[in-house]
Parts: sequence; structure tokens; C-alpha cells
Amino acid sequence: MSDPTPEFMPPAGPTRATARLPGLEIEIVHRLSPNHDAEQVSINVQALPSFEAVRRWLDAANPFVFWMQATQMFWLPWLATANAAILPRRDAREDQRS
Repeated sequence: MSDPTPEFMPPAGPTRATARLPGLEIEIVHRLSPNHDAEQVSINVQALPSFEAVRRWLDAANPFVFWMQATQMFWLPWLATANAAILPRRDAREDQRS
């Protein structure tokens, strides 16, 4: 008796998935090896502008300013939350004056 479930039939050609983001293109390709005994997956990442252009821009930029802005962006929400928790509300300050 034959098996009722058909065997898996691989696609005839490679399967591609592409993502285009601002400044970045990602492509994933899945295919069978030429002798059909293995599967291959390749991931290609392309930066626009190139990685070299980004490196040159970072070299030209002031690293101190870059790290200061990055630190400020990281800490700003936390400092605002702490500031709101520490300062008394306006109603409480008016009640203390009376």
C-alpha cells in the first residue's frame, strides 16, 4: 500500500525575502544546494550610504558630542520621572503656606 501523504516537493528555484529600511536593505535567500542534498540560507545586508561612508562621518564628527547626546537621550526619561516623583505637587505646596 502506498503512503497517503505526498513527499515534500522543494520549490523549483530560490525563495527570496527582501526588506528595505531607511538606509538599509536586507535580503534572505533560501535554496537547495546544487546537488540537492542540503539547504542553503544566505543573508545579505547592504547599507545606503555604505558602511565606509558612515565610518567616515563618525570619524569627522566629534565623539564627545555624540556620546553626550546619546547619554542624554538615554537618561532624559528617567530624570523626568525622578523629577516628577521628588517635587511636591502644586496643591501640597499651597496647603503648606496656609
